[in-house]
Amino acid sequence: MITEELKDIFKEKEFDFELVTTKLKEIKTSLEKYKTKFSERKYESFKKLYNILIKFYDNLLNSEIPNFSLNNRSMSNIVLDEIENVWVYADKLTTKSAKTSKGSRQIVLLVYTINFLINQLKTNKTSTMRELYYCGKGWPLSFTSQAESNLLIECLEIALEKDRGDFSLYPENDGHLIGSLVLEEENRRGEIKRLDCSEDVNEVGFPIPADVDKIKLISTTADFVMVIETGGMYRRLVENEFDKIFNCVLINADGQPSRATKRMIKRLSQELKLSAVAFLDADQWSNRIYASIAWGSVKTAHLSTYFATPNCKWLGVQPSDILRFNLPCDKLKEVDRNAGYSLLKDPRFEEFPDFIKEIKLQLILNKKAEQQSFSKYGIDFVTNTYLPFKLKEMGLITEQKFKKTFVEPKNPIIDINLENEIKDFIMPHD
Repeated sequence: MITEELKDIFKEKEFDFELVTTKLKEIKTSLEKYKTKFSERKYESFKKLYNILIKFYDNLLNSEIPNFSLNNRSMSNIVLDEIENVWVYADKLTTKSAKTSKGSRQIVLLVYTINFLINQLKTNKTSTMRELYYCGKGWPLSFTSQAESNLLIECLEIALEKDRGDFSLYPENDGHLIGSLVLEEENRRGEIKRLDCSEDVNEVGFPIPADVDKIKLISTTADFVMVIETGGMYRRLVENEFDKIFNCVLINADGQPSRATKRMIKRLSQELKLSAVAFLDADQWSNRIYASIAWGSVKTAHLSTYFATPNCKWLGVQPSDILRFNLPCDKLKEVDRNAGYSLLKDPRFEEFPDFIKEIKLQLILNKKAEQQSFSKYGIDFVTNTYLPFKLKEMGLITEQKFKKTFVEPKNPIIDINLENEIKDFIMPHD
């Protein structure tokens, strides 16, 4: 029954499967005609998608059950790439097969989805993950939830070692940047335009496009790039001309940064040799945001070398800053504490002891703080005192720049010994 269902799908005219219903040799020959129509990157994605359909059809011709393999996405299959210093998948594989009812459903949906993506590439169209989900509602077999369609795309990414952007699937929104950066991009008339992201933008800055690799990075005089979690804090720094005073590029991550934003951070660091720092809230979710920016995440470990920026440093707000600056806080909820303990149990973080120490301190303090908590001392305290102090501490600004910009606080910054603060930490038993 499964085989017949799949055969019916392959025979449907709307799938344009003339490339699949001929011999494999003829298929490969036909694929060549798209080589000159597409960019190398786009053609590679197009070809890999078609090859899955070819494999399924070959399975059917040989009376085999259609299947495909991908890296296992469990925590136990994540290793640290010692060269790139990011998390990547190890060699353990998972096989998706039409052998079971659940597996046959996945294979059938995969065929529909690949056809959708192939036609999208052919017609030079784009869509969002949400649009894909609703397009699926019009198929004979449709997705039961957004989570199901998202998971299927993630499986395709891992199996083909591609990013969803290579399939012309893009997010709903992206971040912004402002500062000393000159770039070139193509406008809707096909003209290449040069843009100074310090002078040729409004107060919001340059909108980071979905496909960051289409931008050409020309030059920068910046000393570093700062990733900012919240839009409110980003606006505060822009309003106070922080990028000009401290000669940097500011990026609004808008919460959990999109893939495009992470790719931009990576390119600025890798291609323009800029140091990167992350300025986030002091809570367990922001801790995970930092980890995903610096080292990658379990869900996208197949793309860590493309998105993660291992030289990105955690500027703050660190739990130790809560003590040093006597910040107003909220108590951790049970879900916060559980998230913190989960980070401590995560074997990936054993390589980063300073990160672990801060997590332990947060659990001892039982407190979390937002970026905006510095407003206790006035709305400009963060740009006049906190950030200059931290940047000097990290060696990102000179002594001369520090003396010129730093405003001494009314209350002294408290010096703490982190090792001493966490010496009594006890990990609870499961």
